[in-house]
Amino acid sequence: MVRSPIFILLLLFSIVSCQEGTETISSSLKKNETANSVLAKKLSGLGDTYYMDKKFDKAFYHYMKSKDLFEIEKNDAFAAYNLIQLARIQQTFGDYNDSEETLTEALPFIKNNIEYQIAANNLFGISSKELKNYEDAIFFYNKILK
Repeated sequence: MVRSPIFILLLLFSIVSCQEGTETISSSLKKNETANSVLAKKLSGLGDTYYMDKKFDKAFYHYMKSKDLFEIEKNDAFAAYNLIQLARIQQTFGDYNDSEETLTEALPFIKNNIEYQIAANNLFGISSKELKNYEDAIFFYNKILK
């Protein structure tokens, strides 16, 4: 039997396409997710990919678009995640004042999520420290410990 690369690729594609874990947009919609919610998750995932690749301008754009859609969908957890990521990118470029503004915007979304509260307080602490507001930095770091 001849082992051609085309045969191997076709076999690989047929195996991958038959996996149960593979999720398409149409199968997500069947789970009562709206098109905006699916799109917002895809945009957030793209933001994560660009963030990991250190393409912060593209990551910022995708997180912003995703955040806007999640706010429309009233999905607080995902909106908070995107806002925290936006604040991280702003801090990466030394924009600590805007980072604090973005984190303040995230506060209503993180009331019930302790992990996001910790992340936000850590970023508030970093911003305060970098802006030489040491008392505020200590306040935010102590909030994490409680």
